[in-house]
Amino acid sequence: MKFAVSPLVRRQFEERAQWYEHYRGKDFVKSFAQNIFSTYRAIAQMPTIGRIEQKGKRATYRSFLAHPGCRIYYVHDQTLIRIQRLHFSAMETPPSTLNRN
Repeated sequence: MKFAVSPLVRRQFEERAQWYEHYRGKDFVKSFAQNIFSTYRAIAQMPTIGRIEQKGKRATYRSFLAHPGCRIYYVHDQTLIRIQRLHFSAMETPPSTLNRN
């Protein structure tokens, strides 16, 4: 099954990875990335694995815990999984955002 990852998710992943690298180190970033990508693979093998968050007329929104403190939200049909967003728990939220130039 194919994946479509929104620009929002890409930005969320990159910002969190930068924050983790700064505050927790490169090994933690590697673990974080591996957990996210292995979760993508698990979802691809069984898209219904996630918890149903909202059922709509056109789509069922699901979520799956990918990493302690990080939940992946997605929708799917027969051929495509669309990763909508990443949600980080309050414990994993940085005290301040990184400087943006």
